Amino acid sequence: MCSALSKNMGDKLDKEKGRESIEAPDFKRNASTDLIRQRAVKRERSTPTKPDLRPSAEFREGRRRRRGDGSSGTNHASLDALSTHEELDILKVEHSHTFSSQTCALQDLQTQEKDLRSQFEVAVWEKAEKRTGSLMDEVAKLRRMVHEMQQTIQSAVAQGAGLGLGLGFNWEGVIQDEFYGQYFEDPGCIWCKEGQCQFERAQQIGRKCDGEH
Repeated sequence: MCSALSKNMGDKLDKEKGRESIEAPDFKRNASTDLIRQRAVKRERSTPTKPDLRPSAEFREGRRRRRGDGSSGTNHASLDALSTHEELDILKVEHSHTFSSQTCALQDLQTQEKDLRSQFEVAVWEKAEKRTGSLMDEVAKLRRMVHEMQQTIQSAVAQGAGLGLGLGFNWEGVIQDEFYGQYFEDPGCIWCKEGQCQFERAQQIGRKCDGEH
């Protein structure tokens, strides 16, 4: 009886251990799977999507057509058979050719700009020279007019002094300025020494000191 009881107890324990060994891994596996799924979802939401750098199908199709027309560049039957690196190399070569052509065009434009600037500067300089020349001509004309007026005044003064006309001037005291050529009435002696007037302009007309200082 004791052996039968111990056998029943042993079978019961074996069943419970087997149940635990069966259920426990399922529980752990389910929990770990859910945790992995949650982490994967969080990672997908937090990680930004990377852009696809591979050329699109429309782009490749258009390139195939252009290659088939015999245009410049490497003639490939199909770009689908090429790898992404090879396609990028082709694009780099074409962009380098485009950049070089644009650089040449820019240099041509800069040369044209320099030529236009030089032409503009020459034109402005010539115009300024012409304008300066015309102004100098006007100045020379004005100088001639002033000289003619001075000669006219000198002749009129000489004629008036010879005729003895009284025009409000003391013709004996009229002095001509050596620099400006103007005529004015002598104000009299402004510096006297030993009764003799030392003023040059007064000496020119022979005036003596009148003693009034």
